[in-house]
Amino acid sequence: MCSLLQPSWEIVNMFDNVMIIAKGKICYHGPVGFVINYFEDVGYSCPLTCSKAEFVSEVVNHSEKFLDAENSAGITIQTPEQFSEHWKAHPMNLEIEESFASRFPIRGSQIPHNINEFIVEEEEKNFPISLGKQTLLLLKRELMLYKRNWMSLCIVYSTCIAMALLLGAFFFRMDNSNGGAMIKADAIFFSILTPTFLVLADIPIMAEDKRIFSFQRKAKWFPSSPYYWTKAIWTVPVAMSEVLFFGVVLFWVLGLNAGSDSSRFWFYVVGMFGISTSCRAIGYSVISLLKSPTAASTGSGVLLCIFALFCGALIAREAIPSGLIWLYWSNPVSYMFQMIAVNEFAGQNLYCKEEELVPPIEDPRLGLSFEEGGFEGSRTCPYSDGSNFLMKRYGINGDLNMRWAWLGALLGIQILFMVIWFVALKFAKFEHKKGSNQLKEDEGIDFTIKTETELAEVKSKQERNGALLSWKVNYKVKEAQLLEEVTGYVKPGMILALMGSSGAGKSTLLDVLAQRKNTGIVTGEILLDGKPIDKFFKRNVGYVEQFDVLWTASTVRESIEFSCTLRSEMDKAERKEVVDWCMEVLELGSISHLPVRVLSMEQRKRLSIAIEMVNKPKVLFLDEPTTGLDSDSANSVVRAIQKLASSGVSVVCTIHQPSSRTFFRFTHLLLLKKGGKMVYFGELGNQCSTVLNYFRDRGIEFSSFTNPAAFIVDESNGANKEKLGVFDTVSLKETIERLNGEVEGLERKLHQSDFATSWGVQFRAISKRFVIGLKRDPHDLLFHLLRSVVLSILFGTAISVGNDGQGKGRQTLIFLTMLYADITCFALMPISFYQRSLYYREKAAGFYHSTAFSTSQILSYILPIQIPGYLVFAIILYWAAGFTASAGNFFFFLFAIFGVGFAAIQLGNLLVACFSSLEVVGVFYTLIFIMFELSAGYLIPYTKMRPHVKWTYWISLFHYAMDALLSNEMSGKSLKCGDIESIQVPINGTDFTRPYCAYETGDELLGSLSYDNSQKWINTSVLWGSWLLFNGAILLGMKFLNHHKR
Repeated sequence: MCSLLQPSWEIVNMFDNVMIIAKGKICYHGPVGFVINYFEDVGYSCPLTCSKAEFVSEVVNHSEKFLDAENSAGITIQTPEQFSEHWKAHPMNLEIEESFASRFPIRGSQIPHNINEFIVEEEEKNFPISLGKQTLLLLKRELMLYKRNWMSLCIVYSTCIAMALLLGAFFFRMDNSNGGAMIKADAIFFSILTPTFLVLADIPIMAEDKRIFSFQRKAKWFPSSPYYWTKAIWTVPVAMSEVLFFGVVLFWVLGLNAGSDSSRFWFYVVGMFGISTSCRAIGYSVISLLKSPTAASTGSGVLLCIFALFCGALIAREAIPSGLIWLYWSNPVSYMFQMIAVNEFAGQNLYCKEEELVPPIEDPRLGLSFEEGGFEGSRTCPYSDGSNFLMKRYGINGDLNMRWAWLGALLGIQILFMVIWFVALKFAKFEHKKGSNQLKEDEGIDFTIKTETELAEVKSKQERNGALLSWKVNYKVKEAQLLEEVTGYVKPGMILALMGSSGAGKSTLLDVLAQRKNTGIVTGEILLDGKPIDKFFKRNVGYVEQFDVLWTASTVRESIEFSCTLRSEMDKAERKEVVDWCMEVLELGSISHLPVRVLSMEQRKRLSIAIEMVNKPKVLFLDEPTTGLDSDSANSVVRAIQKLASSGVSVVCTIHQPSSRTFFRFTHLLLLKKGGKMVYFGELGNQCSTVLNYFRDRGIEFSSFTNPAAFIVDESNGANKEKLGVFDTVSLKETIERLNGEVEGLERKLHQSDFATSWGVQFRAISKRFVIGLKRDPHDLLFHLLRSVVLSILFGTAISVGNDGQGKGRQTLIFLTMLYADITCFALMPISFYQRSLYYREKAAGFYHSTAFSTSQILSYILPIQIPGYLVFAIILYWAAGFTASAGNFFFFLFAIFGVGFAAIQLGNLLVACFSSLEVVGVFYTLIFIMFELSAGYLIPYTKMRPHVKWTYWISLFHYAMDALLSNEMSGKSLKCGDIESIQVPINGTDFTRPYCAYETGDELLGSLSYDNSQKWINTSVLWGSWLLFNGAILLGMKFLNHHKR
């Protein structure tokens, strides 16, 4: 069974049976060979210039077009309801019903009231092939997609290698000293977080993959289980690739412990493989459980923060509150960290460098007696071996055999998430219910066709507004000649159809004429009213793209008013009159209150035309406006175009496979063949008589019951193309010269500036649209608030400042704030990417200055989302964690949090402005974020960084944020040691030990990290300065970079 839009009769004839449906009623269901005779028996006949396929699809809706003049009297079957009733009584239908009843007997009481009772969504036995074959086919498709999308694979593998080298640059082959062991443990922590970052960056791709799966499952391509097993099996080669390009490279760059027989290396490979597959299982689970990509990004980001916080690397197990310890034992990242850490450190001897012995040589208590509170010259090495290091610092059992237990626990959690993933795929269905947001049939919509008299009334309401556009152009890209000596014109009231087979250059010609090409070389001339076009040409024309890009939160009227406000120099009353006129002409008045997101494709197309028409363009360009529409909808759109031409607009339109009814509405035709060469230019004539006579004069006869549009295109590239040759433009050039002479003395108002309105008007209009969008679709704001509340409560309750004797907990909290800024940016980047597509369309049409859009996006969309989120996060975190109860400290904390958060967001938006692919944006932001975290001075103090990476310390946003926030909290504080934080120093010659506390004051802690409280305002200024710098770079990027290549 196959549904068809505007098919040719040759295609229809390939089927055995055909079903004609109108308004949900069956008007015919029988053999293809009988359908023409059936309607002829009713009293309707197919015109010679109409395709049989077009006849049978339109006769039930527009019977008046096909009445047989000789037998029209007495015909009572004219509406879809009457056609349906006539078919029900037809002997062929009665025979079908009798046959169906005998094969599928259903008693009256068994007939369901709802057809959905018959539908069994996941009945796997209802599919023609087995589950195994379905899985095999899906695996083949997955392999084919990976082969074709080799550039994405290169990006992924390059990212893995780049991340391994980045980590290696900071942690390159650390020694087995105590300090080296601590830094190496941090490297292990980051190495297991990297796969989670990769999955977080892949969330938009996973969401799109799930959307396609949902559509295909609903269409009964396959049930959930083959798709599930395909993705589960495919994670194996993906994980192996990540291990090879990231894990193995990182292992040797870091100089990890391979063991005497390389067994530890191979366990590391197995462990990293388990980590990668587990992260993907978690990612797919989240995507399957949550409906939207925004929700999935939020959920994934929250999980990432929870996993990082409670894995035991940032907070030792003993320091986690008892009420939250379950987050440690149920945390896959904790098992990842434990098994890799045990594999590395178990049984490994550690030593201390001179500066690592405690107490340090400069400690005044070192030489004092035990009775005086001193150490009597005794010094010790905090950690003597790797197992001791793991137990004292992290509370991890350092027995080498425990790594297998942790690997088994990780496998168990992975299986759990895979079960969740499978169950969610099978039962959590979020498919859009067709029709739930669409208009009900005939609900307030006027589908009637305007008469010629009504068209004349429309014409009288607006002054003649078009202009003469003439051209002679060539277009070349590198060595390929895409247009060759293409000549033509369009004048007011004229509708010119640009036609040709695929690759003939019709869309290319349209883009060249509309000045939308930003690649290749255009030569020749384009004249507007006999004068060369200037840089303000785009303001004098309208351009409707093939695929509509619209602001979905606005209503129909708001969308048109937005365009009119920004693109016209009229006062408010005149703008309202023009908007009303456009909605009347394009039949949008009855749906003016509806948001764009619920419109049908045809309604969106008419809206796109209205958005261009309020500018009162001299010439209107349309790129295949009937793409994806059925015959009725396509005719409705072209009828609207005909009305606009009747009002005096010059119209140029590419068109592909129109019905004859639609094609007859055009006045002129420019036909191209491959190579961009002209085959015909001139009038169509009544029912295409002029162009068909042109073909007949060259020995090409028109076949009856054929769509003239299809005939013209087919013959221009078929066996008779040599008979047509290249169109002789001599008389055409004379006509163009005459027309240009006629308009030479005419005074027409042409725009002489880049924009119709001032920057301030543009800013206010765009800002208003952003604000209205947030009000109507507050999901982005709500998800950000939810993420802020959940994470701030978790962070604040997990780490209590009251139990944080040495400030480690406060360092961790501030470090996690940087992670919060990162996942917030990840969630917003896809939204900014979509808004960029809308910006490119509106910028090309001359709506506004690039800086007006970027500024309003920052102030009216990004900040209204970020300010409440960061405010809630900062307030809850500050007081829940028990930071210093001082108004000055608190407001400085807010000031710095906002600075780093806003700067991180705008860094992400800068990458969106600079790169064409969201995938590439995610990769670069992940690399930059990891570099900022590594060089913040928290994991590796500045004094211990390798010389070749110290420069990153000075460009890291997180260094300035950590320095400012930690200085604000720790400066002037007295510190003490808890049982976990103190180091017991054996006193020489005695059985006594004395606890050593590394820091007695917060300033000592700051000094060890190379932080300085006196610089906190400077550091915060750097954050806000970076925000301003990124904003400026975004303005430049949006102004000069255009990734929409035409």
